Amino acid sequence: MKCTQDTSGAGEDCLPVWHLLDHLHVRREATLGLCNVIIEPIRTSATLRSVEVMNTNSWKKTFNVPLIIGLAALALVRPLFSIVGLSDTLGKPATPIILTVVISVLWIFIVGLSRVREPLLTLVFAGLAYAVFSILLSAVLSPILHGELQGPLTNPFAMVYVLATNALWGLVTGALALGVQRIRGVRPMPTSTDH
Repeated sequence: MKCTQDTSGAGEDCLPVWHLLDHLHVRREATLGLCNVIIEPIRTSATLRSVEVMNTNSWKKTFNVPLIIGLAALALVRPLFSIVGLSDTLGKPATPIILTVVISVLWIFIVGLSRVREPLLTLVFAGLAYAVFSILLSAVLSPILHGELQGPLTNPFAMVYVLATNALWGLVTGALALGVQRIRGVRPMPTSTDH
């Protein structure tokens, strides 16, 4: 713990006061020739976050759910290109790869240029939401287009693979979006519990 000595001196009768710079904030009050030292704890972001985790409404305050759903819906361009046959027309595997890169860049800049509090987790949840949407889309459209249920719902291992892959996609893009925010000097917005 570091200390510095206050030599400003509010009065001749007061001795120098030591300020603790680590986890306690010390201030001096001089009254009628007496020196009172008041020690107050500083509220750190780690302390506030631990309190927020216990709050049941903190998820809504921390994450922008419409943004997560919107980012996941944006990524549905990939399976829709495949469903309508554009991926075959434009050429595979180039079209899905190009679409993945374009969607990734959009995710990174949409979140990175905003003031989203948790860019990393926001994009992990967007990746997971996209995985769920694409699994459901496959379940609804495969019987219509192919006459039978196809896709990840027919194989539990495939479902786990789709969820894990898209969570990883969100993690990578989220880390890059966080980097964009840090380069811009954006810090997390305070919640109503922050002071």
